[in-house]
Amino acid sequence: MAIATTVTVETNIDAIRELLRANPRTTFDEVEEKFGLSRDILPKISREELSVQKKFRHFVPHQLTAEQKQTRLDMCRQNHSMWKNEGQKLIDKIITWDENYVHS
Repeated sequence: MAIATTVTVETNIDAIRELLRANPRTTFDEVEEKFGLSRDILPKISREELSVQKKFRHFVPHQLTAEQKQTRLDMCRQNHSMWKNEGQKLIDKIITWDENYVHS
C-alpha cells in the first residue's frame, strides 16, 4: 500500500525520470508501489515536472519542437483548405489510425 504524500520530493522526481527513461512502459501502479507515492500525485509529476504523458501504453515527451509545431500548423491549414473546397465529402473520405487500429 502506498504512503500518501503531499510533497513532491526532487529525489523522487529524478528517480522516476530515470525509471521512465529505462522503461517507458512503466505503469502508475509500478511507480506508486516503488516510491510509495499517492496515486493522485503521479499524473501531476509526469505532466508538470517531467513533461511526459501516458500515450499508447507508454510515456512520451509532451513538448513539441518548433519544427513539429510548424508541421502541425501546415497540416491544419491544408486540411482547412480542403474542407473549404470539399466540405462533408472530405469527412466521408477520412481514415485515421494509431499504433493499434485503423478507423474509418
